Amino acid sequence: MPEVRALIAMLIPMLASTVVAQVNLPADTIYVAPEGSDQGTGAIDSPLATLAAALERSRDLKAPGCQEPRVIAVREGTFFLAEPLTLTSADSGAAEAPLVVCAYPGERATLSGGVLLSGFEATPQGWWRAPYPDSLPDAISLYVNGVRRGRPRLPREGYYQIVAEVDPSPDADGRGYDRFQFRPGDIDPDWLQRDRVEILPFHQWTMSRLPIRSVDVQQNIVAVAPTQYRTYWHGLLAEHRYLVENVREALGQPGQFYIDGEAGEILYVPAEGESIGDAEVIVPVLPTLIQLAGDANLGLRVDHVRFEGLSLAHTGWETSVDGYSFPQAEAEMPAAVHSTGARGLVLERCEIAHTAGYGVHMGAGSRECVVQDCSLWDLGAGGIKIGETYSDAENPELNAGANTVRNCAIMHAGRTHPAGIGVWIGQSSGNLVEHCTIADLYYTAVSVGWSWGYADSTANHNEVAYNHMHTIGQGVLSDMGGIYTLGVAPGSRLHHNHMHHIEAFSYGGWGIYFDEGTTNMIADHNLVYRTKTGGFHQHYGRDNLVSNNILAFSRTDGQIIRTRAEEHHSFTLEHNIVYWTDGPLLGSNWEGDNYALDSNLYWNPNIEAPDFAGMSFEEWQAKGQDPNSLYGDPGFADPEGGDFTLRPDSPAFAIGFQSFSVAEAGATLPPGVPVPPDEMPAAFPLILP
Repeated sequence: MPEVRALIAMLIPMLASTVVAQVNLPADTIYVAPEGSDQGTGAIDSPLATLAAALERSRDLKAPGCQEPRVIAVREGTFFLAEPLTLTSADSGAAEAPLVVCAYPGERATLSGGVLLSGFEATPQGWWRAPYPDSLPDAISLYVNGVRRGRPRLPREGYYQIVAEVDPSPDADGRGYDRFQFRPGDIDPDWLQRDRVEILPFHQWTMSRLPIRSVDVQQNIVAVAPTQYRTYWHGLLAEHRYLVENVREALGQPGQFYIDGEAGEILYVPAEGESIGDAEVIVPVLPTLIQLAGDANLGLRVDHVRFEGLSLAHTGWETSVDGYSFPQAEAEMPAAVHSTGARGLVLERCEIAHTAGYGVHMGAGSRECVVQDCSLWDLGAGGIKIGETYSDAENPELNAGANTVRNCAIMHAGRTHPAGIGVWIGQSSGNLVEHCTIADLYYTAVSVGWSWGYADSTANHNEVAYNHMHTIGQGVLSDMGGIYTLGVAPGSRLHHNHMHHIEAFSYGGWGIYFDEGTTNMIADHNLVYRTKTGGFHQHYGRDNLVSNNILAFSRTDGQIIRTRAEEHHSFTLEHNIVYWTDGPLLGSNWEGDNYALDSNLYWNPNIEAPDFAGMSFEEWQAKGQDPNSLYGDPGFADPEGGDFTLRPDSPAFAIGFQSFSVAEAGATLPPGVPVPPDEMPAAFPLILP
C-alpha cells in the first residue's frame, strides 16, 4: 500500500493547516503529543513528546519586542512527568504576548506526576500482586482507574481513643510529644514492618502522621515520632482520637493496598467491578508538576505565562521517618502548581485532581496572578494557597499579593491531610476570592491572615465575595469555620457569601470566625445557616463590623459568640437578622460593654422572649445594647428548607436590613471543564455529634 501511505503523507500538511485555521492557533504553535518525538519539528504533523522539549523550543521563538503569543498546544493523552515542568525568567512573556501552554481545543491533556504500575497477577485469595520498584516512594495513596485508594487502617470503623497522656521521652529532644498510653489490644508490637505503621492522632484543628518507634505492652505505651511543638494543641491527650494506618494484618477491605518494602511488592484488594486485565494503576510520585521558579530577591521574575485547559493529576507525598505535623492549615504542604516570583500567571479552564497536597500555591513574590474557571477536587490537603507564612514588610514586592481566584470549584479536600483549606491566604494583601464553590472539606473553607494578635500584618485589603461554602468540617476537626480570619486586616471585606452545614468535632464549627487579633474586618450581606456553634464568633479583635447578614440555625452554644472581653471596642453588629430554634442567642463572654449591637432583628419561633446573656430584652436595651432592634418573625419563605427570601412586609426592613440574594454565589464552570462529582467516598470515618 505504498501509494496510500504517500497520499496520506501528502494530505497531512493540508489537513494540519485546515485544523490550525479552524482552532485559530498561530502558525508557529509548538505541538506536543503522546506519540511524538523530541527529535520532531514540533509542527502538528511532527509533534514533540515532552513539554520540557517544547519549552526549550519556545525560547527560540522569543525575540526582543515580540508582539505575538508563543503557544505550546498539548494533544489529548496522559504525559507522565519524570520531573516538574520548570519555567524561569527565560520563559517570561509580555502582557500582550504571553507564553501559552494549552490543551489542543476540544481535547483533554493530562500531566501526571505518577508512574504506571504493571505486572499484576492474582493471588489465591483474589487480591492483586505486582513488583514494587525501590525507586518508587512509600506512597500513602494509590489511584486505580482514577479513584484514590488508601492503605489498611484500624479501627475499620470509627476511631481509637488515647487512654492517657505520657510525658515526652528524651528522644523528643525539645520538640513536641511522642508517647501515649493505649487500650490493650489496639496496638500490636508484632505487626509486620512495624516501623512503617503510622499513628494518625487528631489534635484540636490538625492531624499528625507519626511512625511507630516502639511499643511497651507491659505499660501499653507507644512511642512515635514527635509532634512539632510542645503545646496542648499538638499534644497526645487523653480521650483524643487516633487512627493506625498501614497495618499489613488489617489488609482485606476492597480498595486497600499495602506496599511490602521487604518483599519488594505491592498488594491490592480490588474493589467491585475492577478487573486485573484492564485496570490503570498509578503510583503518585512528584509533589509538584509545574513550578515557576522566579526569584524576586534577585529581580528574576517569570512574567505572563498562561496554562489553559490542562488536567493536572497524581502528585505524591510520603511520610518521613521523622513523621509529619504542622500547626495549622497544612500551610507547608506542596502544591501541584507552585510559583515564586511570578507576575501575571494565569490558570484558566484547568482541572487539578488526585493531589497529595494543595492544588495551587501562589508563593513569595507572585503578584497579579489569576486562577479562574478551574476545577480542583480529590485533594490530599487543600485547594489554593496565596502567600507564605512569613513576609517582608519593608519590601512588599517580595510578598505575594493582588491575586485572584474566580469561578472555581474546590471540592473533596483533606483526603490525606484533613486540615487543608479550600483557599488559604497567608501573609498576603489585595487578593480577591469570588464566585467559588468550596465544599466537602474537613476544616475551614477560606482562611485569611497569618498573624496572631495585634502586631503589624501584611494581610490586608483582601476580599472574599459571592462564594458558596458548604459541607465543611463534617465532625472531623475542631476550632474551624466557613471563613476564618486572623490579625490586623484593614480594607478587608467578606460579603455575599453563602455558607451552610458547618460541623466541628467538639468545639467550634462557626460560620464567620474572627480569630485572634482580627481587626478592621467587614462582614456583610452573608447568609450563614446550619452551623454547629454560632453563625458569627469573635475570639478577640478590634473595630470589626458585622452588618446586614442572615445568621440562622446554629445548634449549640449560641448564635452570636464573643470569647474575650478587651479594653478596646471589639465589634459592631448591626442590621442583621438572627433566626434560631435551638440553644441560646448569645454565647460565651459578654462582660463589659466594648461592643455595639443595634438595629438587629431577632426571632426564635419557639420562645416568647429572648435571653440576652442572662438579661431580658428590656434589661439588655437599658444597658445600651440593641436600642433600635426588634424581636419578631422576619417572614422567611422557607427557612427550614434554606429559602431565606423575605416577604414584602417583613419587619426586617424596619431595622434597615437590605435584601440580598445568594443566587450568584458559587461557581458555574464553563463547558469543557470537568465538573467534580457531587460525592466521593470519605477518606476518614466521620463521627458526627
